[in-house]
Formats: sequence, C-alpha cells, structure tokens
Amino acid sequence: MKSEYRKLLKAFKLIKPRFKYEDYVAFHSMVGNEYNNDIMFVGRALNGWNWKFNLKKYENTDLDKFYNEIHANGMQVNKEDQLNWVRDHWKTEKKYQTSRSAFWRTIQKIIVNSNTGTETNWNQKIVWSNLFKISNINGNPRTSLIKLTKVENRDLLNAEILHYNPKFIVFLTGIDWFKHLFDIDDRNKITTNNFIEYRSSFNINNKHFEYVVAPHPQGKKESIMASYIINELKEYIKSNS
Repeated sequence: MKSEYRKLLKAFKLIKPRFKYEDYVAFHSMVGNEYNNDIMFVGRALNGWNWKFNLKKYENTDLDKFYNEIHANGMQVNKEDQLNWVRDHWKTEKKYQTSRSAFWRTIQKIIVNSNTGTETNWNQKIVWSNLFKISNINGNPRTSLIKLTKVENRDLLNAEILHYNPKFIVFLTGIDWFKHLFDIDDRNKITTNNFIEYRSSFNINNKHFEYVVAPHPQGKKESIMASYIINELKEYIKSNS
C-alpha cells in the first residue's frame, strides 16, 4: 500500500499555494490484532488527530521522506496493537472519548450484536479505514482537496481492501460521500429504510467484495442502524454458505 500512499502524497503536493500553510492530518488504515477477515469499516475522514502538519514544511521533501515522516508521526501502523486506543479512550479523562462518538458506538453495536466480537475485544476484530486519508485538521477535506486526490484515494482504498481481504465492508459515510470515490448504480439504492442507502459489491483484481453504504451515524438511532447492517451481513453469510 506504500506505493499508492506515495501517489496520494504526490497529488496532495499539487494543492493550491494558498492552502499550503493550513494544518492537515494524515490517516493510515488500522487493523485489530484479532481481525479474522470479517468486517472492514470505512468512514469519511479524520476530524482531528494526535499529529498535524502543513505542506509548506514538506513541499521540497522527496516522497519517501515525506511518507516516512507522516508514517512515524501520524499513523499507528508500527504499533503492535493499532486499535487498542479505541478502548483506552472509551471511558477516560482524556480529551477525546470514543464512547462519545456515534461512529465508534455503532461499530461496537454491530460487532457485539453480530457475535463477531465481545464487549471486551470488539475493537480488535475490525479493520478501520477512511475514504480520504488527508484532510483539514478540524473537519472533512475541502472540495478542492477532494477533487485533487479523488483517484489516488480510491486506488489506495482498493489496495487496502485487497490487502485486508474482508468478508464484508461497511461504509458509514453516507452515499453522497461514497460517490466522491465510486460510481453507483441506481438499481442498487435502498429506499425502504433510513439506515441502509446502498448495497452492492466490488470486483478488484478479479476478487469479489460485498458492501453496504449507510449514513454517518451522527444523529441516527444507532441500535436500529446496527440491526439493519447486521441483517445485511446475515444475508451475505446465508447466500455464501
């Protein structure tokens, strides 16, 4: 996946000069140490992180050094336990509490209620990624950054899917964000409920991957959303057993 990430950084370096002084955050997919190729969850982008950077500092840095710098400071991939922080921050005095995140609460409900994991290890059973790996520090990437890095983010996500080889992928992004990277077929839209928007599959390098697209959980009835997603997961298991 490093080569795809380098291509993303190369495209990112072409951002308009007036945006080079802004602070950004960088993300790399993370995998739990009990992941068994079950479910991969994909969000939109980071909303803040433990390390920030601006492009002005790195605009004359070669791609390998730039990647290594981000890799060392902004990612968890060198850690033996990449997703332990999710439970460490669940009930904590730390500034960021994952238990206050609708995104993480919904993932917990899906994993526990589908019997994929338990209350104590649910965070270790998953892969987590985002549609966009580089974003503005306090929110989703601006439109110009989305357009500039669309192809590279899609190629990187496809590489991640191949690498992690999940049985099922859940996009907690909403269909409008999903469409920034992927085309859709209107025939696969789901209009019978407010908790699943799209159901389809990818074929990447002749490998088949099933997925659903659900709205971002913020402001939604999380338990109901989780139950709808679990039902889709059960239908997939039934059809492939």
